Amino acid sequence: MRANIAINDRGAVLTANGTTPPPGGMLATRLNQNFAITLDRAPTVNALLTLIRTLRAIDTNMELTGAGIFDGTNHTRQTICLPLAQMALRQLEEQNPTAFRSDIEFITPNLLTFDTLPGDLVRLARVRPVVGDVPASLIKIYGSQIKNMALLGQSLSMKLCYIAVPKGLSWPNPPPLITQPFVICLDPPANLWLEIVYELALATHRHVHHFGTLALPTGKFHQFHRLVYPIKSENHQANNHRICSTAILTDLPDAVII
Repeated sequence: MRANIAINDRGAVLTANGTTPPPGGMLATRLNQNFAITLDRAPTVNALLTLIRTLRAIDTNMELTGAGIFDGTNHTRQTICLPLAQMALRQLEEQNPTAFRSDIEFITPNLLTFDTLPGDLVRLARVRPVVGDVPASLIKIYGSQIKNMALLGQSLSMKLCYIAVPKGLSWPNPPPLITQPFVICLDPPANLWLEIVYELALATHRHVHHFGTLALPTGKFHQFHRLVYPIKSENHQANNHRICSTAILTDLPDAVII
C-alpha cells in the first residue's frame, strides 16, 4: 500500500503528487511498512508542529532526510521528534529574541540523581503513574502538592488545550482561556512556544525538561525550568491522554508561571 502526504508551510496536510516537499514544508511517503519523510531545507514552525503531531500515529522505524541535519534510516518516533522540536524552538526564538531563549531534552536518571532540577520538578518526575489509568495517575500527582501545576488535554479536533492552570499567573499575561485550542487561548508567540514542548511530550510519551530564559511582561529575562509529564489512557485513545506540567523561575521562586 502506498500513500503520500505533504505538509505545507502553514502546517496544512495535503495529498501529495510530486516527489519533493513543498517550500517550507515536508513530504511523507509510506510504502507498505516503510515510512520516509523528506524535509524542505527550511521547514516552518507550523510545518514542524504538524509533523510532530502526525508522528503520534506512526509506530514503525522510518527514514528522515533534509533540512541539512537529517540523513538516515531506522529512526524511531522519539529520535525524530526531539530534534524536530529543537529545530522549531530555535526558529521561533530567533524570530522572537526579546521573548525567550531555551532548549529541551528528555528526562534521564542522571537529571534526577544530581541537583540539576528544582525540587518540584524532581518530585513530579519521580511520581510513578498508574499504568493506563489516567484518573488514578492524576490523583497521585495532585496528592504530591506540586506548585504551579497545569493540566492539559485535547479538543475533539485533537488540538491541545488547558483544562486547569494555577491562579495568580505572572506569566503568561493574560492567562490562557480554558478548553480552547492554543491558537485561541494564548497570545503569540507564547502559544507556539509552549505547544512545541507539549506536543513533543505527547508524541513520544516521555518526560520533557524545558529550560532557559524567559522575559516577563516587565521585559527582564529570568531563568526557568519546566517539566512536562504526559499520561497515557488505558484504551490508548488520544483524546483521553493528559499532560501535567509545572514550571519555576529560579530567581523568583514565588512567581506563578506555566
